[in-house]
Amino acid sequence: MNSNFTPVSKSISAFIFDLDGIIVETTHYHYLSWKELAKSFGYDFQEEDNENLKGANRTTSLNILLDLAGISVSDQEKKRLRHQKNEIYQDLIKHMTPADTLPGVIRFIRDSKELGLRTALASSSENAIRTIERLKLTHLFDRMLDANTVAKGKPDPQIYLQIAADLGVGPFSAIVFEDAANGIEAAKKAGMHVVGMGSADQVKDADLIIKSFEDLDPKDIIDHFQRSAL
Repeated sequence: MNSNFTPVSKSISAFIFDLDGIIVETTHYHYLSWKELAKSFGYDFQEEDNENLKGANRTTSLNILLDLAGISVSDQEKKRLRHQKNEIYQDLIKHMTPADTLPGVIRFIRDSKELGLRTALASSSENAIRTIERLKLTHLFDRMLDANTVAKGKPDPQIYLQIAADLGVGPFSAIVFEDAANGIEAAKKAGMHVVGMGSADQVKDADLIIKSFEDLDPKDIIDHFQRSAL
C-alpha cells in the first residue's frame, strides 16, 4: 500500500479527471508540438523524451526540454518559445471533435453524474478548458481548473486541493483519474485516492489501475474504495 494512503470516507462525493490521456488523447499532439519547437533550436526531440513531460505544465515542460537540449535562454526567450509551442499545438488540435475522446469516458462521466457525484476537470495544461469547450463537453463538469488559474503545476497538490474546495468536498471524499506519475503524486499529496490509466510504469503508484473506461461502472469504483476504507 502506498505510504501516502489516506482512508477514504464511505461517502464518496466527487470524481476529478485529468484531461490528457484520460478524457482525450492529446499527448501525441503535445509531443508533435514540442518536437516541432525543438527543431527550431536544433534538438531532435524523441518520444522517450516526451515521457519526462507528461503531467507537467508548459513552463516546466519547456525547462525540461531546454535541459535535454543543453540550452540556456533568457526568460523573455522562454516566454516566446512557450507562445510558439502553443501556436503549433492550437493549429494541430483545431479540428478535434467529441469523436476524439477516449472510449467510454463520456458515458462514464454521465453515469457518475446520474449517481449524484460532483465531477471536475483538473489539468496542468493551459489549453485544458479551451479543449473541453472545443469538444462541447463543458456540461459534464461542475468545476474546471487548468494551468491558467493555478500557479503551481503537478506534482504540487495545489490544483487538486483547489478543485476540491471549489466543489465543496473534502479531499478524502474525492477520487482522481490520472495517467501520469506527476498527477498521481499531486493527488496523493492532496490526500485523495487515485485511479490510474496508462502504462504500468507511469501509473504504478495509483491505488487502482484500469485499462479503459469501456464497460466500467462508476459504482464499481466507489465500491472498491469504500471496501478499502473498512
